[in-house]
Amino acid sequence: MRKRILIGLGVFVLVLVAAWVVADRRYAAALEASIEKIRAAGDPVTRDELMAAAKPAEPGVGAGGRVADFFYGDLADTGREISRSRFAEVGENLVWDDDSLSVDIAKVWEEWSPEIEADARKVVEANDAFLDRIHEIAALPLEEPGVMLYKSGHDRATLHAFRLPDLQSIGGVTNLLSLETVLAAKAGDEPAIARALLHQIRWARHVESTSEMLIGAMIAISVKSIAANSILRTVQAVPFSPESVAALDEELIACGGYDRIVAAYKVERLYRLDFHNAAASDTGTEDSAQPAISILTSMLYRPWVNYDTNAGLELYGQLLPCTGERYTVYRNCRAALEGQIEQLGWPALLTSMILPSLLRSRIQVDETQALLGLARVALALNRFHADTGAYPETLEPLAPAHIESLPPDPFTDAPFTYQREGGGYVMYSTGSPDDGPKGGPDERLSVRVR
Repeated sequence: MRKRILIGLGVFVLVLVAAWVVADRRYAAALEASIEKIRAAGDPVTRDELMAAAKPAEPGVGAGGRVADFFYGDLADTGREISRSRFAEVGENLVWDDDSLSVDIAKVWEEWSPEIEADARKVVEANDAFLDRIHEIAALPLEEPGVMLYKSGHDRATLHAFRLPDLQSIGGVTNLLSLETVLAAKAGDEPAIARALLHQIRWARHVESTSEMLIGAMIAISVKSIAANSILRTVQAVPFSPESVAALDEELIACGGYDRIVAAYKVERLYRLDFHNAAASDTGTEDSAQPAISILTSMLYRPWVNYDTNAGLELYGQLLPCTGERYTVYRNCRAALEGQIEQLGWPALLTSMILPSLLRSRIQVDETQALLGLARVALALNRFHADTGAYPETLEPLAPAHIESLPPDPFTDAPFTYQREGGGYVMYSTGSPDDGPKGGPDERLSVRVR
């Protein structure tokens, strides 16, 4: 009886090993096919390939031969202390905490007082030299990254796709530029307002150029939103000149699009491959006390890693093409991908954890697209009012005299909702029907001019 049990157990183990080997080879072949498909599309599949494609410049020198200002920036002590005391009372709009990316210029505008203005001037004056550097950066050509804000050190550095940008430094700069804009708007100085707004928009574009990672893209999206909000809250300060509107409109158009988020998703896909390569090569080291056990362990979990990684790559393959499409197309793609993720189950644990967050991050891009579009139309309305003395009853009269064409609401592909209110107007995006009430006349994706 014992012999039969042992024979049966041996057969079971052999069948199990055979099945495991077949699964290992099957998933490895499927993964290799997916990797080759990525390579055939011209996309990198290793960090070395990504860095070679990025063609990083020598320290302090742009690839085109231009000298770029690479530096590590932060607020002066006076600016930091005042921001965390005075402006903390106004809201998070002028204070970027360690985990905050929210800026609400409207709240600063509404609660403005002589005391707040005095403190704002102290902040700007304390960082005067630093602001001059930022203005120089904003004037640099955008073919090269004009700023480096990295936690890894204070020295000059080449573009590195895998460093984390220093959120507090970027936040400090963004808040300084926001303060500069509000001060100019309160003074009614149109040339100064236009210059400050251009600095904000170009700063956002430079921030976007300094990191290939998704976190860098999302930070840049937030900085773009802040710049667009600054325009939405200053259009009622003074009439803008045709030259200012044309310059701002050109920069706002350049800020739009989905190319940057597509590129960031490709880098995230590369991280999945990095994890796979690290797991596949983890077969022990010379210092390992039991390399044989390490090799055996690697062989046991390798099929699972291959299956999970390949499932992720297949979903990325479906996600990337629709990420660059308008929201109404992307929404259907997202719903289909969420259904597939739910069906993956525990063998694709990492994919089930990572992909949903990527799908949600795209909505922030659409919201920023809405803010950029609202800012463009608000500038056109500003010029229309300056020319005629009143706002139009609908948006149609704006084009093509005051804006080449009306940008659509990204959530509907239709024009933004526009209504006259007394001598002014309210204009807003409907927002996403799936991700909360951020659209509407009194929500974040709106502008009201009285």
